Amino acid sequence: RGNQFVGRGFVHVVDKVIAPSTIVDFVTSDSQFSTLAQAVTCPSLQGAILEVLTAPDAEFTLFAPTNAAFDDLAAALGVSSVCDIPAETLATVLSYHVKPASLAASTLARGFELRTLADGLTLQSELDGTQVKIIGNASTATVIAPNLQANNGVIHGIDTVLLP
Repeated sequence: RGNQFVGRGFVHVVDKVIAPSTIVDFVTSDSQFSTLAQAVTCPSLQGAILEVLTAPDAEFTLFAPTNAAFDDLAAALGVSSVCDIPAETLATVLSYHVKPASLAASTLARGFELRTLADGLTLQSELDGTQVKIIGNASTATVIAPNLQANNGVIHGIDTVLLP
């Protein structure tokens, strides 16, 4: 009874439930976010951001900078690796990319102030033409890969590392 044709598609019968990946699983397995995966696992952070993003019963929106975005940041800072960024600075920057609660790009497009996990720091969202922008204190990013759904939230790939 494997594949069943229904309407214009197929239904595939499987022998177990296939759960979506967590935000951490998604980021660590998607090659466009490999530098972000490296950043959240830097030894100097001692797994702090990983603990937050894997907390049971919590949902997040992660604004995930692409590898190119981190390359631009590393060049601007004159470092060869994200793990060369001082731990306190890196922890703040990474926390600045995480909002408690899951928000779709269509919601962000309506324009909101977004409280982040970085102490007292917020982001703004807005629609600029047809592109959703995330505005930080010292930078602005465009959402280039919206609504990557994980089982504990949503990931929006962005083209710039947001700086507080």
